[in-house]
This record gives sequence, C-alpha cells and structure tokens, in this order.
Amino acid sequence: MNLHDKSWNEHTVRQVFSVDLADKILHTPLLSPVDTDRIVWKAERNGRYSVRSAYRLCVSELVDSSHLRRPSFWMRIWHLKVPQKVKTLIWRICRGCLPMRVRLLDKGVNCPPNCASCDSEYEDYTHVFFTCPFAIQVWNTTDLYGSIQHALSTTALGIEAIFSLLQNLSVELSQRFTTAIWSIWKHRNLRVWDDVTESSALVVERARTMIVDWELANAPNATVSTDQILSSSNIGDGSSTSVPHHGIRWQHPLPGRYKCNIDAAFSTSLNRTEIGICIRELDGSFVLARTEVHPCLLQTDVGEALGLHLALQ
Repeated sequence: MNLHDKSWNEHTVRQVFSVDLADKILHTPLLSPVDTDRIVWKAERNGRYSVRSAYRLCVSELVDSSHLRRPSFWMRIWHLKVPQKVKTLIWRICRGCLPMRVRLLDKGVNCPPNCASCDSEYEDYTHVFFTCPFAIQVWNTTDLYGSIQHALSTTALGIEAIFSLLQNLSVELSQRFTTAIWSIWKHRNLRVWDDVTESSALVVERARTMIVDWELANAPNATVSTDQILSSSNIGDGSSTSVPHHGIRWQHPLPGRYKCNIDAAFSTSLNRTEIGICIRELDGSFVLARTEVHPCLLQTDVGEALGLHLALQ
C-alpha cells in the first residue's frame, strides 16, 4: 500500500497474491478517515465473531436452501396489509420453523403427535391450517375454502399452498386469509397451553376484528408521535408533536441546537460514493454545508456513517 496517497501498490499486490485474491484486495476501498486496520467478522454488522453467524454461514454452504430462494414471494409477505405479528407467523410457517408437534418430535422433544384440535391426525402444517375439521369450519365461514381446496389440489405441501394463495388472492382476501391463519394458530395454542376450547365462529371474529383494528390504526387521518417514527431527519430531536402519518416533514431542532441532515449517493457507472451534509439553525436557516466524494462504492450504512463523521469534524 502507498501510504502517502492511500492507494494500493498494484504491481506488488499482483506479485504476492493469486489473481482472485489480488482482485479482491485491489477492490477494497482505502478511506482517508481510517487510520488503523483491524480484523472484523463480516458475518455480523458489529464486526464481532458469534457462533450464531458462523452457524448461519455453515448452514448456507452445507444445506440446500434453494427452495427458499423466492425474493418476490418473501417481499409479498412483508407487504401484506396486516399486523406485523401476522406477517411474522406466515414467514415462520413458510420457512418451516413453527414448533408443530411433528417438528418437535423430529427434534427429540417428548410430546404427543396428534392434532390438539381434532386429536386424530399428525399435527403438521397442512393438517393444522387446512385439512383439520376445525380449520375447514373456519375456511367455510370465511368463504375461502374453495380457493384453499384448489391450491391444495395443485401443490404438494401446505406451505406451497400458501405461496400459491398469496400470489393469486386480492388484497382483501389476503388479509382475511392470513389473519385467519394467525387466529387458528392462536386457537391451537390456547387449546394446548390453557385447555381453552373455542368455536370456529370466535376464531373468525377474532381475525375480522384484527383487520378492522389494523385498518383504523393505519387510516390516512390517523396521527402518530414523531417519537414513534424512525427517520434520519428526526434523530436526536426529542420532540413529540403529532403529525399526519402520511406527511412527515423536516422539523426544527430544539432551542440552542443545530440540526444536521446527511445523505449518501452511489454511482455504479462512475464507481464512486458522494456524501452531502447540511446544517441548519432553529428557524431552518442555513449554517453550513459540505460534500465529499470517495472513488469507490460503499455500503449505504458505511456511506452515511462517513457523512456523520464528516459532520462531527
């Protein structure tokens, strides 16, 4: 490395290392704010080694997870118009990590294998959510049983049926479908842990109420506190005025303080990262601004962190 201009000595690097390693080294950006090097574990955001991240790396290399590589589908789950806990449950089902009794037995947990609702068949994903007599009552009440039967007839597994249904159902029916799944799982857990028996009508009503409450909370005229909103323009304000959920604007800093807004832009064609900062006073008037260009592509969080470092300097 050439210390005087923070650049790689390409001739030396290519002499010492193989072609692939040399290319990786030469594509590693050398940033002027960085004075000393340190070893980091790239599998964790904080740079520290953890058994968890090492396990994930090993699993990704040793276990075939190609069937889970459906980027558009996973995004469809997270874009559902339902509470976050419903999205998380659907994600867990589709990833196969929900503690069904069949899965628990596979993991060595001593538990009965039968369904908690009907006590007849093995408790797996397809049975609990689709083919259990109790689940069929729920789907008949929600007018979704026909769609579910069609999905099950064209797919091999219950998880694949969920993939298919979310791809073809409307927004409203997707809401009804996913909240009913959450309510069925709630019913199952109440039966297992609290010995509570519910009717299918109650399960459907719980799902319906959940949709109504969620839509009321997310209506355009609903107001939220800025303390509940994570946004780069609000960090550090400490303010708590209410603003429309759909119209968050720049807010003035507290008396005696400045506000600094930071942004980073990235150009693949020019292979560079541009960082801009702007500091303003209480009334919003301009104090100072600055830009900086790095001749390399950085990750978004790295670029914004460099912008913050530049602002503090």
